[in-house]
Amino acid sequence: MEPTELADMKSAELVAAWAILTRDERLEAFRHLSAEDAAEFFPHLDAVDQAEILQHLPQSERSQYLALLPPDDLADVFQELDARAQSIVFKSLAPEDLAEVKELAAYDWDDAGGVMTPDFAHILPDMTVDNAIVSLRLQLKENPETIRYVYVLERDGRLAGVVSFRALFGAPAMARVRELMEFDLVTVREETDQEEVANLMRDQGLAAIPVVDANNRIKGIITSDDVIAIMEEEATEDIHKLAAVAPTDIDYARAGVLLLWRRRAGWLLILLVTGTLTSLILEHFQSTLERHLLLVFFIPLLNGTGGNTGTQSAMLVIRSLATGDLHVRNWFQVLLKEILVGVLLALMLATLLGFMGFFRSQGQFRIALVLGATMMLVVLWANLVGATLPLIIRAVRLDPAIVSAPLISTLIDISAVTIYFTLASLILS
Repeated sequence: MEPTELADMKSAELVAAWAILTRDERLEAFRHLSAEDAAEFFPHLDAVDQAEILQHLPQSERSQYLALLPPDDLADVFQELDARAQSIVFKSLAPEDLAEVKELAAYDWDDAGGVMTPDFAHILPDMTVDNAIVSLRLQLKENPETIRYVYVLERDGRLAGVVSFRALFGAPAMARVRELMEFDLVTVREETDQEEVANLMRDQGLAAIPVVDANNRIKGIITSDDVIAIMEEEATEDIHKLAAVAPTDIDYARAGVLLLWRRRAGWLLILLVTGTLTSLILEHFQSTLERHLLLVFFIPLLNGTGGNTGTQSAMLVIRSLATGDLHVRNWFQVLLKEILVGVLLALMLATLLGFMGFFRSQGQFRIALVLGATMMLVVLWANLVGATLPLIIRAVRLDPAIVSAPLISTLIDISAVTIYFTLASLILS
């Protein structure tokens, strides 16, 4: 893009063009934004882009952009920089603010502690309503992440309860906060997985959830906008896994050729090695193939149908596990349901393939029988594998999304060819 075009870009235009701009073009376009547009645009970038821009700004300008970000976002930027860049970019932060950022950055990125913010509205249980409102006015100057919930803390930082603004403003001036607050509230621990937090907030209909340590001292809160980002991140990761691509922490537009190659090559090598088993099985049944060459033409059809059936079943179960509609303890109901569904699918597809084989073989009933019986067994097996494998993976506390579509298809291919030629050898011998 021409330098003059970059210089003339407004904030909205830069948002639309950002994904297709090179690194240098992005920096050039950002430098030409007005101060107002830049302040509006910067907080909406992801941590990688924010870190890149901050490294190329003069020290005098960094502080004003750092001030636009809440502590949890600052921690994300901090993690994107090496040690030398961290000391340079965050030089303008006050020591206590820098310590707060470092504490947040120390958490794993997918833990509740890694996505929480320590800025939240809080009061003491023995305060009067008037005193509590005065305290909240002062806290508003610090821009707490959410003011919908006011958390009630003991003097040692332990979480005592929560009170709503409506309850505070509707209560008598001299009433005590302890009389108004709710004691029973949902919390999560610092090490809770972010996906579990997102599911919990969605199921409970919460706008925010407090994060506490082992002693019930509140460390921060996770808000609904954090949950939206978490769910988008988890969905992207699951899509990558389902397609047998190792997840990456940067988007496709910024990923280089070598990075994309590394993310895809590993799984493809595994699938290639696994797929060679199909060739070995075909070699083992070479004599059957030579006597009944017609069987070869139905291999892609059987493999494709089996792979598609298994993938369908797996995707339904994986999605239900991700949304919380299904749990590992429901394995028996899943097994029974998929057996019944598998039988209906198998009868339909086996009958159709049997007729196709009968006419293609010019009336050879045994060929039709081999094809129909194989399709019946392959569809039943694929349906069970696709439904139960994610449950087994979840039972051992792994992500069911690693059961990728290519992996299921490869496993079903091996099974289908084995079943096919075993039946052919028995029926046609």
